[in-house]
Amino acid sequence: MNFWKTFFMGDRTPAYSNKLPGQFVLTARLIVGGYILYLAYGLKDAVINAENSFKAGGFLISIICFVICGGYFTYASLRDYVIGRFVGGKLDLGDEPEDDIKNNEVISEAKEIDNTDN
Repeated sequence: MNFWKTFFMGDRTPAYSNKLPGQFVLTARLIVGGYILYLAYGLKDAVINAENSFKAGGFLISIICFVICGGYFTYASLRDYVIGRFVGGKLDLGDEPEDDIKNNEVISEAKEIDNTDN
């Protein structure tokens, strides 16, 4: 169970579990986006060979929806890869939320000491 959790979600603590996707998830999104774009390209023949304008309009609406969805998945995945927005990437802040809590406690204690000196 732990292997699959690490494989799909990356090695993260529960406090940061909803922040960044794993690298596998980004790869899956990229593949799915490319496949949806491929399906949209494949529907162009259905529009050309449609028996009536009603069917052609339905296929055309499907192509537009597929291009929007596939384009978004592909663009978002590539963008996240390039800027490093995944577990272990450049924008990963780390896996220890305890350090953040400790730093905030130290800062708040320092502010209290500054206030009592006056």
